Amino acid sequence: MKSIKLNLIATNNYTFFLEGIIESARNFFAKDCKLDFIVYTNSDDVISSGDVKKIHIDDEEWPMPTLKRFHYFLKAKKEILDSDYSFYVDVDSIFIKEININEIIGNEIGLIGTLHPGFIGNCGTPERNPSSRAYIPHGHTDSYFCGGFFGADSESFIKMSDDISKAIDDDLNNGIIAIWHDESHLNKYFFMNKPSVILGAGFTEPEGYNINRNPYLVFLDKGGEDKKKELRNKKIA
Repeated sequence: MKSIKLNLIATNNYTFFLEGIIESARNFFAKDCKLDFIVYTNSDDVISSGDVKKIHIDDEEWPMPTLKRFHYFLKAKKEILDSDYSFYVDVDSIFIKEININEIIGNEIGLIGTLHPGFIGNCGTPERNPSSRAYIPHGHTDSYFCGGFFGADSESFIKMSDDISKAIDDDLNNGIIAIWHDESHLNKYFFMNKPSVILGAGFTEPEGYNINRNPYLVFLDKGGEDKKKELRNKKIA
């Protein structure tokens, strides 16, 4: 039986979503594999137990908790490399339909990307600042990948995390933050290293879109910008 690590980032009030995503993954995601979770959090209320491993991360203001996700994965390098495959999924999402790992990867090994459900068939909004390590020139790609679900065999996952974290550090040292943070750097990495598997239209859908794609994974509606700021910045009592 293959083993999988599912990586989750839950800072501040985003811990509210942990129970939902973990329970939905247990019910629907890769049930033909041994599934364990790694939770990266600054909350003392989250603890390691059973199939959940907690990795402590420092308090930092937005957008660092998302921009530095690849740095966080390297904190769990040993745990990740103990598995066959590793995935990241946004904590504020839920799996709603059963899918086996072979339906995702087939016989492939390597990177696994998911086309952004809002930009199917076009180039989306990659970083266009040529000074950024996330830069993709106009006209060089017609695919845009979402940062909400991606994966790889675990060795490729760690290599990707190492390469992207170094690119992000270079940008930060030059006073640059890419337009969509980690997602911009992920798109540049996939531009330079084409995924072996590309999950297309139908795999994910934002809650409330009702475009009848019958998705496996739904990104939950968190409300307006004020609600997002509350989730990002308000500390749990």
